[in-house]
Amino acid sequence: MKTLLTVVFIGLQLFFGTSCSESSSNDDDNLEETPEMISNSNSTDSPMQKNESTKNLSAQGDVLVTDPVENAFSIRMPAGWKNEAYLYRVYDITRTVATSASPDGRTVLFIGDPKMPNYIVPDEYFNEQSPLANINPLSKVAQFIPAEEYFENYVNEKFGKLDGFRITGTTANPIYKQIVEDSARQAGMNVRITDAGIKFEYKLDGELVYGLINGITFTNGNIWIASVNGITSTEDPAKYNDLIVKMLKSSKTNEQWKQQQQRFNQERTARLRRNHENNMAEIHASNERHQIRMNGIQEVNRIQNETWKNTQASNDRKHERFLNVIREENTVVDSSGNRFQVDNSHQKYFVNKQDKTYIGTHGTTSLDDLRRLKGVDPNDYEEVKIIP
Repeated sequence: MKTLLTVVFIGLQLFFGTSCSESSSNDDDNLEETPEMISNSNSTDSPMQKNESTKNLSAQGDVLVTDPVENAFSIRMPAGWKNEAYLYRVYDITRTVATSASPDGRTVLFIGDPKMPNYIVPDEYFNEQSPLANINPLSKVAQFIPAEEYFENYVNEKFGKLDGFRITGTTANPIYKQIVEDSARQAGMNVRITDAGIKFEYKLDGELVYGLINGITFTNGNIWIASVNGITSTEDPAKYNDLIVKMLKSSKTNEQWKQQQQRFNQERTARLRRNHENNMAEIHASNERHQIRMNGIQEVNRIQNETWKNTQASNDRKHERFLNVIREENTVVDSSGNRFQVDNSHQKYFVNKQDKTYIGTHGTTSLDDLRRLKGVDPNDYEEVKIIP
């Protein structure tokens, strides 16, 4: 069954993201390097352009950022930057996302896209019409697409609505391709790998911003994976490529979490074999995990943001808008000025005043309309505003 192959092949994915709590601690108990990072940790210096900016960042040191919800991953990120990393889960498929914004708000680094799916190559036994094909939105059925074509489409779809957006060129990504090749070799797998770098630009508050997306697609013939990281900056984004590589190399997986996920996958596969009418229960559980993740991230952000000066507010808003595009989220604010991150698939949001969970609806829904939802008391909620 191809769904079982996915579990094996996922291990070769390029990173990633991480979590959300910052610490300067060197406590790495129960953490192990991912296969991708082990292979890269012994490589020679990156041929990518080095510069004073990244040298200075290294001199400032780094902080350890750890997944606040499942304690799944740990990654080191530049000290003094606004760092966020977390696990995104839909059923048994997870995405880890890491973002880092410079203190002046002019440079943003990101690793991983929470909504980027895995792909299963269709055949006569498994295709778009198969019962299990559409269970998970992070798993799609599609023919393999080379990286340059895939990521040109990705960049257009993801960032095409930004003011003044245009693609300005393409480049190769040998360092990222080498990481996947080394990982595949260690796993004893024969894979086809394609790489691409897509350069683009857009305007933010009238200022020109330059972007670089580093993308890889690779396949073993049955399954294929797309992996992404990127930079936007008011200066040359390529200057920060080596910094992203350093972040990737620092990534570690919690071994206990890894073993737990293996047991979870085995149990879920057995359940699906016995009965695949449990989809609604799975969806409900996934939504609960999503809300728990959001609560954890927001609490860590609240603590982190208290350390930032008021002068950072304008810079925060600049990179916040771009990161919302990456994460496909909206930032909303309640009547007390509290901010929340919500999925961007709705037009209106209502936040529970006690537990801070939210309900997303279409644009014509009123607060009183929530009475139609079973177990929902409109008096417990308030409508929040989307920050443009």
